[in-house]
Amino acid sequence: MKIFYYILVIHVATGGCWNSINPESNVMDERPNKMIINGVEADVKDYPYQVALFSTNQFVCGAIIIADQFIITAAHCFASNNTCDYMVKAGVSRIDECGQQLGVAKLLMHEKYLGDKHNYDIGIMKVDKPFKFGDGVQKIKLPDNSVCAKAGDVVLVTGFGRTERNKKKEKERNMKLYVLKSPLATREKCMTNKNEIIAEPHICLDHSDGYGICLGDSGGPMVIDGYLIGIATRIQKACGADKPDVFTSVMYFLGWIYNTISNN
Repeated sequence: MKIFYYILVIHVATGGCWNSINPESNVMDERPNKMIINGVEADVKDYPYQVALFSTNQFVCGAIIIADQFIITAAHCFASNNTCDYMVKAGVSRIDECGQQLGVAKLLMHEKYLGDKHNYDIGIMKVDKPFKFGDGVQKIKLPDNSVCAKAGDVVLVTGFGRTERNKKKEKERNMKLYVLKSPLATREKCMTNKNEIIAEPHICLDHSDGYGICLGDSGGPMVIDGYLIGIATRIQKACGADKPDVFTSVMYFLGWIYNTISNN
């Protein structure tokens, strides 16, 4: 997987848990992204919370089922303000499969997300009918205080993003779901990127040897022990480069997530 987006940096203490904090930060110049580099093909039955988000019939991002009628993704994946433009596919290992296709009834972007600043890159969509849970379609568990992810812990990342960062193949769309296992980065490793400001509500995915997220992986999940702890938000221009990919911390926004669901 590889992800192409503005680079924001994160906080994963070398020894402590990541659920600390207070955020505010700016970030690097980059554009929205979409994919997983050097992962392996995956079956959605093993990652049934992963869905594909479409806008005006074009695949735009990954997203995650968090309740029977709600998905969560990155705010920058809200490509339109019109709910009629969106479609969600669940239960698919390829984005050209039918699966369960649902419309979107409500767009619930974090009120502090400004687009030009890369904080608060989180949003929820309410689909127009409940998901039919079964093989390949299930909600993921949200973290609680018992979940502690620290630098070096191995996490799972899934997505339908590109699998190569090759200019000649740049326009080729990956259709398949891929999974990548990778450790969390230390705060120090996150600081290796020039011009970045470390922001507490983010988590860094460490990688080397060409592994990472890329165009199309935005909005997808970072999971540990079956719990959703991160949402793909920003990465390096060169997908799979030896620098951390950035995910929004789910624990940091847990209160906002529960309030948004209960109020809608």
